[in-house]
Amino acid sequence: MSIARFLIIPFSFFSFFAYGLDKDATYRVDGLQKPAEIIVDTYGVPHIYAADHYDVFFVQGFNAARDRLWQIDLWRKRGLGELASALGEEYVAQDSAARLFLYRDDMYTEWLAYGNDAKRITEAFTAGINAFVALTEKQPELLPPEFNLLGYKPDRWQPADVVRIRSNGLWRNVTTEVWRAQLACQNQLDLAAQWKQLEPSWTTTIPQGLDPCVIPDNVLEKYTLAKAPVVFDQAVTTAIALQDEGDHSLGSNNWVVAPERTATGRPILADDPHRGHATPSLRYIAHLVGPGIDVIGAGEPALPGISIGHNQQIAFGLTIFPIDQEDLYVYEKTAEGYRYQGRSEPFIEVVEAIHVRDNPSQEVTLRFTRHGPVVAETKTHAFVVRAAWLEPGMSPYFGSIEYMRAQNWREFEAALNRWGAPAENQVYADTDGNIGYKPAGRFPVRVNWDGLMPVPGNGRFEWQGYFDMDVLPVEYNPARGFTGTANSMNLPPDYPINDYKIGFEWSSPWRYKRLWELLETQEKHSMADSINLQRDYTSVLARRILALLPKLADQPQGKLLSKWDHVLSPDSAAAALWNVWYTRHLVPALAEALAGSRAVPDNPLDPLTVLEMLKTPAGQSTAYASLAAAVTETQTLLGDEPRQWQWGDLHRIKFQHPLYDQAPPALQAQMKITDYPRGGNANTTNNTGYRGAGFDVASGASFRMVVDVGNWDNAFATNVSYETLTFIDSDGYSYVNYATTRSDVNSYTVFLDKAENLGDYLYINPNQYQFDDSEPSFNQLKFDQGSYATISQGSYINTHQPEKSALQVEADGTYRLRTWDGTKQTNGHYGIWNTPDPFARFAAAWVFPAQFEVTGYHSNREGEWVQRGNTLAFFTNDANNLAFEFTYRRRSQPAFSALMAQLKDNQAVAVEQQGNGLKVTLTNEILFASGSADLSDTGRELLKNVVSNLSHREAYSFIVEGHTDNVPIRGQLQRLYPTNWELSAKRAGFWCLQTTCAE
Repeated sequence: MSIARFLIIPFSFFSFFAYGLDKDATYRVDGLQKPAEIIVDTYGVPHIYAADHYDVFFVQGFNAARDRLWQIDLWRKRGLGELASALGEEYVAQDSAARLFLYRDDMYTEWLAYGNDAKRITEAFTAGINAFVALTEKQPELLPPEFNLLGYKPDRWQPADVVRIRSNGLWRNVTTEVWRAQLACQNQLDLAAQWKQLEPSWTTTIPQGLDPCVIPDNVLEKYTLAKAPVVFDQAVTTAIALQDEGDHSLGSNNWVVAPERTATGRPILADDPHRGHATPSLRYIAHLVGPGIDVIGAGEPALPGISIGHNQQIAFGLTIFPIDQEDLYVYEKTAEGYRYQGRSEPFIEVVEAIHVRDNPSQEVTLRFTRHGPVVAETKTHAFVVRAAWLEPGMSPYFGSIEYMRAQNWREFEAALNRWGAPAENQVYADTDGNIGYKPAGRFPVRVNWDGLMPVPGNGRFEWQGYFDMDVLPVEYNPARGFTGTANSMNLPPDYPINDYKIGFEWSSPWRYKRLWELLETQEKHSMADSINLQRDYTSVLARRILALLPKLADQPQGKLLSKWDHVLSPDSAAAALWNVWYTRHLVPALAEALAGSRAVPDNPLDPLTVLEMLKTPAGQSTAYASLAAAVTETQTLLGDEPRQWQWGDLHRIKFQHPLYDQAPPALQAQMKITDYPRGGNANTTNNTGYRGAGFDVASGASFRMVVDVGNWDNAFATNVSYETLTFIDSDGYSYVNYATTRSDVNSYTVFLDKAENLGDYLYINPNQYQFDDSEPSFNQLKFDQGSYATISQGSYINTHQPEKSALQVEADGTYRLRTWDGTKQTNGHYGIWNTPDPFARFAAAWVFPAQFEVTGYHSNREGEWVQRGNTLAFFTNDANNLAFEFTYRRRSQPAFSALMAQLKDNQAVAVEQQGNGLKVTLTNEILFASGSADLSDTGRELLKNVVSNLSHREAYSFIVEGHTDNVPIRGQLQRLYPTNWELSAKRAGFWCLQTTCAE
């Protein structure tokens, strides 16, 4: 696998076309102001260089389409409600639902809400997408094969498409409003407060005038269908649309540590947003460089800019800040419309045609009130979702185009004032050593209700505008030396919640508590500490619950749990029993006990309520009684012998292409990326949530980043599931080539800030270790999936017992490196890597200092070696127990002594070595006879000798200098050479021919 380098130039320039992830290419396109360049590094990340600020976004859009065209085209169709035009009439209902939630107000106000150049940025970005779409029309081989498999073509984008689509955000909390109303209808509103505890402590009531029993069970069917993913089994899509969306297992973590508390002496910032896993990745990593911008990190492929990452001055990362941005309004219907403020108002009706593939278009009538889209109707009532994210300036994640260009805290905080949705916890650090935290998001002023229940749409429950961002908490250089968030309630204890009803529904606090208990105790927090914290499987909830059960060891398999370290590792038997017990037996048993004779609410019981119940003898007895059934079920799932139980056998993560079931059998093998065990659950910082009947991982980190702020090359990131998408590339390679670390969120790659070209291979120096010119130290770039070892010079040199060093220097000065000692280790394997599952694609590369050259290489596994300049790489699919051996040596100075002697014998006037070169001054007659362009025998022998002496070198060149003039040549030669100019040119030609062809 080589590194791809792409040149993109305006249409007026001459160019040629080529394509392939592993090939250099030049594209000629309309819409670009100046030539630009994309360098795709070893990890598949594009580094975009442009000479015009807005060309940067043009190329970002172009490259997003080059990598993810099918994905972003599908996103556009889903968001605009145009799926049926490509996929058929089964998607008309989803299209109709999506169109209800498009932004439909004034576009001038919309663009102005994001900043002065938001429209221009988006125009450039969509022009870049369209430029690549145009190329696919001229060169069908560029079209991703998903289009051919499904039989349709990509559409062109309008700039407004990017911001009008609102169904790609994280919405909240209308689903729990309906859930509470359903409980209130059953006179069980008191149970709602125990099933989902409100924070800060709060008691909600039924709003005046609301009859909760008029709300139908399917009131949110269109709402959930509008934001449902595109599933190619439509029955599955419908099932998803009807699911209760009140899931709080999704979550994210971020933190930032001040320089006085870090091992690097600089701030360390970490971020890992968690979402439902998807193939390809929700996130898209890119590096954008141009006038006024140099930023790298993750965004979304259908949006311009970077939302998580760093520029050259600041770093930033986000997690969801779950404030309340929506309400369900319930209207009494009248003959003319709906009742509002004692009068009848007509519905606003919009009739639209939905184009249907292979069928006539279907007309749909979309209805709206003054508050928003009508999502359901009965004979007597209409129901509307009013959402802040349907207002101007609320396109999800689009606000990052402002803060990604900020240069300091003041500019960053000001940019967050333009951020609307979804509401986010933003952490910040800069190269001056400052750290900060600021949540951002627009939320309404509700004067006479709390937002926790639906309200009548009669005009008595109106939003009174939006709160100013200044009412949200903020931290800048906190005295504790760190700050962090995990979607849990993090308002200050004295926050005036009665005045600012931000919201009361937060994620459970266990990830947040784990973050803080470690950050508080680490006086010198390191990059490794942050990486390990993102990987952490410790369950604070399990620790708290088991501590409340003094007789646990007396129960069946109770000792397994009582002696457990509360780490949900994949190979843990206790973790397997814990998850089966807690999810399937303990929580349901406590829920039944709490509900008594009443129906048990659908949502899982709040863990905070579980803890309260287990503090009582009755709750403990219920827990003990439920454990025996959990042991029996675990034996059914994993076998009778507890020593054989492993949590990872139940808790697996699976990635495969969304068209896997539609693909021919010959392609399916290439479309399934990975299936392997995971640890953790939704309550560990390494969030691996599961839902439904099974334990398969459904959500977790979508992207991870750890940054040593200011030392930008010491940054690490991973993207899940992978960076680029085309399951069958035009050169015949599967996208497994770019799966590598991206399918395993526990693997990190160098988060490259710089990319430099070395021949046709990319030279990448992550600066993890300093090069020492006196020793052959080198970096290793890591591509592997699963566990791996970081190799540095220190791994090889044993200063106490040099004879045991893996790195040996032989008598002739050759360095020989062996990554294994030839014997098995105590754990039964040898070599450096050993993982439970085969690698999808493994690669390792070494970059050597310029003064060394590789002389040989060998591995004990079959694979492909590639050497380009000072870079040596190895590729294989068989990496377990893999070991390497290679030799290299210091480049010697050119030895010209023999050649110099021969040149002097050939009447050269002077011979002088200059650095790595040789300067030879020759007499006039040694190469050519007077008036002739033919080499003499002596001259031909001399040049052959020179070329022979240089042929073993990697590269050499000649610089020929001489004197000539335009004096006319007399005699017979004049017809061939009118002046000395022509004669000299002919002689130069013979020189070049001889030196090029001498071998």
